[in-house]
Amino acid sequence: MIGGCFDIEFKVHSLALFEEFKTGIKRLLLSDLVLLELQRGGKAAMQKLAEVPARYKTEVKSTVKAVKEC
Repeated sequence: MIGGCFDIEFKVHSLALFEEFKTGIKRLLLSDLVLLELQRGGKAAMQKLAEVPARYKTEVKSTVKAVKEC
């Protein structure tokens, strides 16, 4: 979803959803695997993620099964 904020095809919808995360209308759930991908994805994705206040973000730890299936 965060990558969609930088993609012409998905930008409008992704940014609208992102605004809902930033204002707390919706909560942003992030697994530790997604966070790792974002860190590898570069500075822009991490900066976008930082726009969401911590109180509206929830981090979810991966299970062993989830890691094995990746």
